[in-house]
Amino acid sequence: MGRKGACRRRPVAPGPDQASVQVTNNARSEVTLTAQIMGRRVRLGTLQPGRTETYFVEIRGREDVAVEIRMLGGGRCTTAPRPVSAGERINTIVPPDLSMMPDCR
Repeated sequence: MGRKGACRRRPVAPGPDQASVQVTNNARSEVTLTAQIMGRRVRLGTLQPGRTETYFVEIRGREDVAVEIRMLGGGRCTTAPRPVSAGERINTIVPPDLSMMPDCR
């Protein structure tokens, strides 16, 4: 039986059917992150300013993955889809201002 209040540790490497999504938040506010994978939406979580986090998503073969970024207090951006396979990693850097993202949709 686990200890009450103990947190689960995130895996440090993707599983056999997973890809990793690494996000660095250079904005001044918290962001909420969602992966869009071939029509599926997978909530990744929230990321505080100045932090980098790696999230893992299930991949079925080779799929296009986009990252939706929602700023606390307003503002939204979705990156251009990038093809990814299990075991691969995509990197996303959230700039101080979303208008600075070159592939923002």
